[in-house]
Amino acid sequence: MSVTEMDNVITFIFPSNTCYISTMRILLGDLAEKENFSYQDIEDMKVAVSEACSNAILHGYSLTKSFITIDFELLQDRMIIKVTDHGRGLTAKRKPLTDKGEPTEKGLGLGIYLMQTLMDKVEYSSPEDHGTVVKLTKRK
Repeated sequence: MSVTEMDNVITFIFPSNTCYISTMRILLGDLAEKENFSYQDIEDMKVAVSEACSNAILHGYSLTKSFITIDFELLQDRMIIKVTDHGRGLTAKRKPLTDKGEPTEKGLGLGIYLMQTLMDKVEYSSPEDHGTVVKLTKRK
């Protein structure tokens, strides 16, 4: 695990193992508290980021192990959190939700729904179809 800080961005890198998600939640909670987010907003962010990390670990890497990178961008009116894996990425065949926001397969998509419900903005990208970036924004 490593943590680096540059200007208003703090980067946290951890192995793609679910046992590290609780550590990430503690770090996020501490950062958000220092940035004067409300208790409810902090709890919402913890759930959303936990889901993004779980998705990266479970779907991005499957059986292989690598690293997850989380960038916390601390701005005056919001926090932008980017969760990045370097796994197989999103493809046209693996779109998580339909146009109506419903899971594409039974039992899948609940984590994405939670992220969209709990955060102000959720964006996904898959640079060159390798890896996935989930960008979560929460306003104060």
